[in-house]
Amino acid sequence: MLDEDDWAAEKSDTLSNEVVRYKGVSVGHLLVLMEGLLSGELVPEVHLVVCKHNLERAPAAKAGTTLLLTDSSRMLWRGTLGSAPDAIKVTFFEEDVTIKSREDWTVEDVCEYYVLPAMRETGSIYVDEVDEAQVGLPFQGAFVSQARKTKFVDLVHGLASYYRSEGKTMADTFVWLDLFGANQGLLTSEDQDDEVRREREALLSTGLHQAIRRFDERIVFFDSWVDPTPLKRAWCCWELYGALKSGRSIQLVFPQGEQQRFVSELREDYNRVIGFILKLDTREAQCHNPADKARIDAAVNTTVEGGFARLNAVILAQLRTWFVSSTEFAVQSEDEFALANEDDEETMMAHARLLFQASRLMIDQAFYETARGYLEQAVAITERFAGPDSIVMGEILAEGMGKILQLEDRPEEALEVLERAHRIILSHTDADDRDRRLVAVLDGMGTIYLGLGEYELAAENFNEARTRILAVYGPNYYGLTRIYNGQARIQLATNDLPKARYFAEKALSVADISLRKRHPVRAEVLKTLATVASRENNHRLAMRLLQQAQLIAEESLDSNHPSIANILTERALEASALKMYTDALELLQQAISIHETRGSEHLAYAKVRHNIGTVVDAAGDIGQAISCFEDAIRIKRKIFGDSPNLSLADSLENAATCYFKVRNYVMAAKRMSEVCEIYNATLGKAHPVSRKAAARLRVYTSYAK
Repeated sequence: MLDEDDWAAEKSDTLSNEVVRYKGVSVGHLLVLMEGLLSGELVPEVHLVVCKHNLERAPAAKAGTTLLLTDSSRMLWRGTLGSAPDAIKVTFFEEDVTIKSREDWTVEDVCEYYVLPAMRETGSIYVDEVDEAQVGLPFQGAFVSQARKTKFVDLVHGLASYYRSEGKTMADTFVWLDLFGANQGLLTSEDQDDEVRREREALLSTGLHQAIRRFDERIVFFDSWVDPTPLKRAWCCWELYGALKSGRSIQLVFPQGEQQRFVSELREDYNRVIGFILKLDTREAQCHNPADKARIDAAVNTTVEGGFARLNAVILAQLRTWFVSSTEFAVQSEDEFALANEDDEETMMAHARLLFQASRLMIDQAFYETARGYLEQAVAITERFAGPDSIVMGEILAEGMGKILQLEDRPEEALEVLERAHRIILSHTDADDRDRRLVAVLDGMGTIYLGLGEYELAAENFNEARTRILAVYGPNYYGLTRIYNGQARIQLATNDLPKARYFAEKALSVADISLRKRHPVRAEVLKTLATVASRENNHRLAMRLLQQAQLIAEESLDSNHPSIANILTERALEASALKMYTDALELLQQAISIHETRGSEHLAYAKVRHNIGTVVDAAGDIGQAISCFEDAIRIKRKIFGDSPNLSLADSLENAATCYFKVRNYVMAAKRMSEVCEIYNATLGKAHPVSRKAAARLRVYTSYAK
């Protein structure tokens, strides 16, 4: 929190100069300006056209280029490339172009054909010519980053809609846009004196970032959630980098109607949404000057930890927040409509479709309770209108309810649900995409059996999934990445490290062909390879692989996602193996902080408490270890009740070991007895794990007598 003197210094305008003024205009002024442009009251003489193709008579006029139409009275129309007095003149036929309506004018068009001509006459900056009542104080309001190709109407409506939703009035809400706050004539002119050139260089190198920090708010306007233009422009990314470097937050704002477009895509298939997300990459942003691009890339890569990966992660975190709020709003709105049409099959099944796809998004964002609620509604609707054995029900059970139960560490219930889904999908021999659905079920069942120690059954499911994939989709199908990784985990469980490495590397080779570099499944494969390295006592290699996995996961998910906490936990265990106990505890504290954003009475939190116990035990603090294990036991019992659970058994067994170390043999025997009860109930008395636990119980009991 800044004190009064610091705040005054932060807001003092020491950055404005001949090139730029850091005062914004009101949103109310933007709305009036927009209406004036749309009605033709402003610059009525300006008419724009767009080239349909490259013009032979003017090599600079490429397909998609906007031209100023200066004469359409003859067969051969005339125009110019821009508004400058010395602009390139172009001739063309009417059929070579399309008329550009004022609704389609971009920010660049408004700058080129409205702002620049007026400012050429006065030699000033636009904001200096605006009524003072419509201009904010220095750094008051929001710095708005937007791409020049954004439609001006979309930008103004989007900003107005955002601020109305925040309860703001348009007249005293101010935004800084470069086309109004910067001297466009000086910035775009090649004929600059040395002083102006120095001021421009200072603006673009450091001054802009200092200004971004001082504004009350930082907004990035995305013209589309699918393919946002700002992420294609290196200078927009430079502005984002400035916000990131300053430690200040950013807010994404979208055009009106973009939320509905997102929900329509989500309803069709959440996988398509994921595909769009994984394509977003600020590394690929371009600018006209290659030297500027090289400088921006170097700055991002050398001065921000994680470089472009960190920049992507910040943007994607904001985008995912918008996804969640848009989804919740859509589901709530449809709930009300469905309630009024609860006997209409088409309406209700469409609602079930949205609920199912929304649940998949919520699962990926780790909002498991919300996802479960959506799934329960979807199951009830589908059962009523499509039937309990419909292919739709099979899909919901396979890719929704089964996943939730796995994530909640309820393997037996998850297995029951997936077996039901398996039967349903098998019975629909003519269903579209049947094999893909079966592979999802087999993958889930294989993973559960692996967790239960049923390695043969796990292998059977993974092998069947692999056979189906190879027969239907071929050897480079992305789903093989997960299957090979599952097979690697089986080999790890049976301690066959060469085979584990073989399957993990096959998984990575498929991922290299079929998945983007930052797909979260790649992070899972790297974690498997890290485990192989750890088992080979190469803990430093394991640490490096886990760091790579973390970078991928942070970029593709969210820095506060539970998956990141899981990687941090694994890194901590590797650090502990290297006797770097302080580092290990710091990593575990980061993991705890992530889990605490969702409370402290859930399974993920309990697992980290368990792992802290493991580290402090290794460091020799047995009393603290017992406290951690008992805390984990308490939370797990609260979650699972009387149901036998292997995760609970793990914490009980570690606690028993620690009690034995401090010669509290009675508690050691008690906890080990509880372990045996769980193993016998879940794995059976004949299972090797159960027999080993029984042998330890006999030892502890003998000491307790």
